[in-house]
Amino acid sequence: MEHLIDVVTDLDPLFERVYIWAGAAYMYNGTPITAESVEKSTKILKKALNHITDNWQIYFMIGFNYAFELRNPSVGVEYIAKASKLPGSPKHLKSLTATLLKKSNKKEEAVSWLIEKLLEEELKFVEDKEIKQQIRNKLAYYAGAREKQRLFEEIAA
Repeated sequence: MEHLIDVVTDLDPLFERVYIWAGAAYMYNGTPITAESVEKSTKILKKALNHITDNWQIYFMIGFNYAFELRNPSVGVEYIAKASKLPGSPKHLKSLTATLLKKSNKKEEAVSWLIEKLLEEELKFVEDKEIKQQIRNKLAYYAGAREKQRLFEEIAA
């Protein structure tokens, strides 16, 4: 299968659906997911990025592979953050980005990310109160953790 996918993507490097299908088919094919299947999936998806840079699904799939299948959120978050900025991406990717930043021990970046995204959403006059509340809740959680850390550092000093 790998050879055929390479042939198709070499003949038509802009055929987005083939990359997305192959990225999923390598992993979700009725057999257990292995490091090798994740590697094949990620490889074909990264090949897509050489030709297609505006498809949020490709960035998301790579990020998902790293963050969840390979348990490496610090690499996965970079791709998911990129996916969240592209047209047509689901709004929940912004919140997922903050969660992965936190799991990568980048709480300050998570707070900054949420502030930036909250302001972006408010500037666009988004009326989706559920999305705004999700971001505000996460911001309050991370800001609270940051404040506690600052207080502990002051006490220790």
